[in-house]
Formats: sequence, C-alpha cells, structure tokens
Amino acid sequence: MHGTLVFSILAVLCLVAPNASAWNCVTHTYICELAGLGNLDCCYADAHQTPSFTRHHCANDSENCAARVSAREYLAMGRPEIAAHLFADSMSLPHWYSFTDADYSRCHESFETAVGRQVQLGGNGTWPVTAVNCHTRDGGVVNLSVDDAYLREIAVYVANEMGNATTTPTPVSQMTTLTPTPFQGETATPIVTATPGPAGPTGCPGAFVLSLLLGAGLLLVR
Repeated sequence: MHGTLVFSILAVLCLVAPNASAWNCVTHTYICELAGLGNLDCCYADAHQTPSFTRHHCANDSENCAARVSAREYLAMGRPEIAAHLFADSMSLPHWYSFTDADYSRCHESFETAVGRQVQLGGNGTWPVTAVNCHTRDGGVVNLSVDDAYLREIAVYVANEMGNATTTPTPVSQMTTLTPTPFQGETATPIVTATPGPAGPTGCPGAFVLSLLLGAGLLLVR
C-alpha cells in the first residue's frame, strides 16, 4: 500500500513538474565566453534550478519578460552568473512561445539540444539548426532557426546588459539560493501571441526512469 502511494506521488509530480530547459550548458558556456564572461559559471542556474524555470521564459520577446526582469534583479543582488544565464535564455527562440504538447519536444528541448551539439562540434558544426511548423497554444505556427552568427549576437546582447556591473564570480561559500521579488507576469506556461519567427536535461524523468520508479514502488508493495 505504501509503495503504491509513493509511486503515485512520484508519477503525479512528474506530470506537473515544469519541463522547460533552455540552452544547454555547452551553449551557455560558449555564449558567456564570447561575451567576455568566461570566468563565470553560466551553467549554475540550470544545475541548481535557480530561479524556477518559469523565470527563464521571455514571452513575446518582451523587454519586461520574466527572464529579463529576473536577470536584472540577480545582477543587482551580486549574482552575475545567474544574470548572464537569464539574459541568454531571454534570447532563446523557444522561450518566446508556448508550444503545444505535440510540438514541445522537437521545437524546444530537442531544438536547443541540437544547438548545443553544433556548438560542441566547433568549426565542424552544421548550421543552421531549424524547427519548422511549430504550433503554439494560441493557434499560431512559427519557424525557428539558429546559427553561430545568432549566438554571437546573443553574446553581444549579454555583454551589453551586464554593462559595468561586477562580474566577479560569487564565492562558493555564498552560493545560496536568492529569490527575486515576485514577478506578476510569471506563469508556468507563457501565454503568447504567435508571430512569424526567424526563417528558416532538466525536467520530468523519461520512460526509463519512470520504469525504475515503478519497480521501486512494486518492491515497496511487497
């Protein structure tokens, strides 16, 4: 009985957990290095889920979207590694839209993973990375396309947004979770108005992990 209950809780948590990873660590490191911020751990925000993934979104590429507002607050709090990460996320095309469940994987997770793979290949990468006919929850259809030139544009943007703020890495002893002020526009699923886009591991456990959880639940039942 207890085992069944434990597994049921885990399954429910999986269903409701946000599944919104952005540029992977390889891409974030690349962008920060190009921006002259190679001394920062620009992967920290994802690795420690700081802040919540809903704050990594930038619905409609708005100037006052969750990612940009949070980035400025973290910068003011002396957390440049998180600020740089969020500024880069705000320029991630999949974070401008809310995709249907059917298109989420190929137009968000798989798309950003593919970008990271090309970055990792360096000069041997095959650009651009594209995802076409991505359906949004408001009935729109967008096409996504990212190449190395766009990532370099993001690096310039990040550098400009960081400005003259201190970019000294936060001491490990001070790597505590800081929570920015509540952001009223924050939603688990960004509500956006789809507009034509440029031409052209994190989240819920996969089936394998779920099978392990199921096995553990069955053992507990015994």
